[in-house]
Amino acid sequence: MATAVAFTVEATARAYERWLLPRFALEAVYVSGGGTRNPVLMERLTARLAPLPVRPLDVLGLPEGAKEAVCFALLANEHLSRTPANVPSATGAKRRVVLGKLTP
Repeated sequence: MATAVAFTVEATARAYERWLLPRFALEAVYVSGGGTRNPVLMERLTARLAPLPVRPLDVLGLPEGAKEAVCFALLANEHLSRTPANVPSATGAKRRVVLGKLTP
Protein backbone atom coordinates (compact mmCIF):
# COMPACT_ATOMS: atom_id res chain seq x y z
CA MET A 1 0.00 0.00 0.00
CA ALA A 2 2.84 2.41 0.80
CA THR A 3 4.30 1.93 -2.68
CA ALA A 4 0.95 2.67 -4.32
CA VAL A 5 0.56 5.84 -2.27
CA ALA A 6 4.10 6.99 -3.06
CA PHE A 7 3.61 6.29 -6.77
CA THR A 8 0.27 8.14 -6.86
CA VAL A 9 1.69 11.17 -5.06
CA GLU A 10 4.81 11.36 -7.23
CA ALA A 11 2.97 10.80 -10.53
CA THR A 12 0.39 13.45 -9.65
CA ALA A 13 3.00 15.98 -8.51
CA ARG A 14 5.16 15.45 -11.60
CA ALA A 15 2.16 15.92 -13.88
CA TYR A 16 1.36 19.21 -12.16
CA GLU A 17 5.00 20.32 -12.38
CA ARG A 18 5.29 19.43 -16.06
CA TRP A 19 1.94 20.44 -17.50
CA LEU A 20 0.13 22.87 -15.21
CA LEU A 21 2.46 24.88 -13.00
CA PRO A 22 4.57 26.27 -15.88
CA ARG A 23 1.42 27.49 -17.66
CA PHE A 24 -1.03 28.54 -14.98
CA ALA A 25 -0.98 30.45 -11.69
CA LEU A 26 -2.87 27.99 -9.51
CA GLU A 27 -4.35 28.97 -6.17
CA ALA A 28 -5.12 25.41 -5.05
CA VAL A 29 -5.33 21.80 -6.21
CA TYR A 30 -8.76 20.16 -5.99
CA VAL A 31 -8.90 16.38 -5.83
CA SER A 32 -11.64 13.77 -5.96
CA GLY A 33 -12.04 10.02 -5.91
CA GLY A 34 -11.32 7.31 -3.41
CA GLY A 35 -7.86 8.63 -2.62
CA THR A 36 -9.36 11.65 -0.89
CA ARG A 37 -10.46 9.30 1.90
CA ASN A 38 -6.89 8.08 2.41
CA PRO A 39 -5.36 10.40 5.02
CA VAL A 40 -1.78 9.28 4.29
CA LEU A 41 -2.16 9.95 0.57
CA MET A 42 -3.72 13.36 1.20
CA GLU A 43 -1.03 14.29 3.73
CA ARG A 44 1.79 13.32 1.38
CA LEU A 45 0.21 14.95 -1.66
CA THR A 46 -0.29 18.15 0.33
CA ALA A 47 3.36 18.10 1.43
CA ARG A 48 4.61 17.33 -2.10
CA LEU A 49 2.58 20.11 -3.76
CA ALA A 50 3.26 22.74 -1.08
CA PRO A 51 2.79 25.65 -0.96
CA LEU A 52 -0.35 24.94 -3.00
CA PRO A 53 -3.20 23.81 -0.76
CA VAL A 54 -4.74 20.45 -1.70
CA ARG A 55 -8.48 20.30 -1.08
CA PRO A 56 -11.32 17.87 -1.81
CA LEU A 57 -13.55 18.93 -4.69
CA ASP A 58 -16.66 19.05 -2.53
CA VAL A 59 -15.39 22.20 -0.74
CA LEU A 60 -16.40 23.99 -3.96
CA GLY A 61 -20.00 22.84 -3.52
CA LEU A 62 -19.82 19.98 -6.04
CA PRO A 63 -20.53 16.67 -4.32
CA GLU A 64 -18.04 14.03 -5.43
CA GLY A 65 -20.86 11.75 -6.57
CA ALA A 66 -22.10 14.41 -8.99
CA LYS A 67 -18.75 15.06 -10.70
CA GLU A 68 -19.25 12.66 -13.61
CA ALA A 69 -22.79 13.88 -14.32
CA VAL A 70 -21.65 17.51 -14.25
CA CYS A 71 -18.77 16.76 -16.63
CA PHE A 72 -21.10 15.02 -19.09
CA ALA A 73 -23.52 17.95 -18.88
CA LEU A 74 -20.66 20.37 -19.56
CA LEU A 75 -19.54 18.40 -22.62
CA ALA A 76 -23.15 18.23 -23.87
CA ASN A 77 -23.50 21.98 -23.46
CA GLU A 78 -20.28 22.59 -25.40
CA HIS A 79 -21.51 20.33 -28.19
CA LEU A 80 -24.92 22.00 -28.41
CA SER A 81 -23.36 25.46 -28.45
CA ARG A 82 -20.85 24.29 -31.11
CA THR A 83 -17.91 25.20 -28.86
CA PRO A 84 -14.67 23.28 -29.50
CA ALA A 85 -13.89 21.39 -26.31
CA ASN A 86 -10.83 19.31 -27.10
CA VAL A 87 -7.36 20.25 -25.84
CA PRO A 88 -4.85 19.89 -28.71
CA SER A 89 -1.86 20.56 -26.46
CA ALA A 90 -2.84 17.53 -24.36
CA THR A 91 -3.93 15.16 -27.12
CA GLY A 92 -1.75 16.11 -30.07
CA ALA A 93 -4.78 16.98 -32.21
CA LYS A 94 -3.97 19.35 -35.06
CA ARG A 95 -6.90 21.68 -34.37
CA ARG A 96 -9.72 22.45 -31.97
CA VAL A 97 -13.00 20.68 -32.75
CA VAL A 98 -16.52 20.32 -31.44
CA LEU A 99 -16.73 16.99 -29.63
CA GLY A 100 -19.49 14.41 -29.60
CA LYS A 101 -22.47 13.56 -31.72
CA LEU A 102 -26.13 14.29 -31.12
CA THR A 103 -28.23 11.25 -31.93
CA PRO A 104 -31.99 11.76 -31.75
